[in-house]
Amino acid sequence: MKKLVVIARHSPSVLLKKGEYIARYYNPKNVFDEVHLILTNNDKPDIEQLQFSSGKAKLFIHNLPRPDFLRTLGWRSFLIDNWIQNGVDIVQGIDPQLIRVHNNFLEGFLAQKIKQLVGIPYVVSIHHSEHQFRNTFQRKILGWLLSGYETGSLREADAVIGVYKSNFAYAQELKGNDPRLIYNVVSDKIAKKSDYSISKRPRLITINQQKQRKNPANIIRAIRNIDCEYWIVGNGPAHQDLQELVREEGLEHKVQFHTGIPNDQLTHMLKDFDLHVSHCDVWGMSKTVVESSLAALPTLINFHPTIPIPEYDDSWIMRCDNTATSYAAHIERALKDEGLRRKFGRNAYKHATNNFGPKLMEKKLANLYTEKMLPGT
Repeated sequence: MKKLVVIARHSPSVLLKKGEYIARYYNPKNVFDEVHLILTNNDKPDIEQLQFSSGKAKLFIHNLPRPDFLRTLGWRSFLIDNWIQNGVDIVQGIDPQLIRVHNNFLEGFLAQKIKQLVGIPYVVSIHHSEHQFRNTFQRKILGWLLSGYETGSLREADAVIGVYKSNFAYAQELKGNDPRLIYNVVSDKIAKKSDYSISKRPRLITINQQKQRKNPANIIRAIRNIDCEYWIVGNGPAHQDLQELVREEGLEHKVQFHTGIPNDQLTHMLKDFDLHVSHCDVWGMSKTVVESSLAALPTLINFHPTIPIPEYDDSWIMRCDNTATSYAAHIERALKDEGLRRKFGRNAYKHATNNFGPKLMEKKLANLYTEKMLPGT
């Protein structure tokens, strides 16, 4: 019986509602017979709805809410001993062959302590950019408080996964053990675009969390004088402001808001659009770029404001400045030139398939798990 423990702070209920899960998300290639989620929160997802994310493995959910940050003086190790012991007890009761922990810091420290006390190997994956963007006083204080967990959990891990090149470089910089570049696995059922003609009104789509660093306000302004149908898919703290902006610009007849579309449905629909347009100031390749590229849908995205994204180059992705004027000029050019859309759509598909195709990434992840886990019974 092969068992995997996944330690994570995310809320599966939220991801289920947003339709972001794919089959075997937690259990690539069905390596394991049981998957145990240890959630460091009080989320209670519907286990039957979530079961497909573990493939053929039976899914179990355990809650281990994070200790209070202030009462433990910023999660000082000597004040979270009971929390650590509770985590150790849960894992000992499961007796897994491997632990996968999402992100270092507190969750990474828990996996590190479990390995020290029980001997269970762990793989930590990096999904963040806190190390590179400690640009506020609060973040600098938090980084200082958690620096020991940050580095220790990477160095004692049996392997470290960077889910894009920037945090792979971060893992290397902190001397994480056995770093691997394995991109997030996306759906392997994305429908591929084949027709690049525009028979009716041009269709644009943006798929992002609606927050400061992914705010599509300049894209909305860019389509003032462009005849198109523009879908904005997602939700977030900027949602109401974006709706108000559309009303102010008088663009209700062009813009459609969709707060949530199931991932399977959305990835099937991508081929029916003419251009994927995105604003993203996060230092890392966006999942929506991966999915759009695997749909052979050309993407236009802004240049990063400070540090170039390592994955992006002009051979397969179109880029512009994060201004309404720059977006407008590039959108107009793309919509007028079928050959340009075909070139970038096909180049994106080839690049994505060769570098971060879902079957390739799932195989890499399954092979890593098999290499690092204890022998099963």
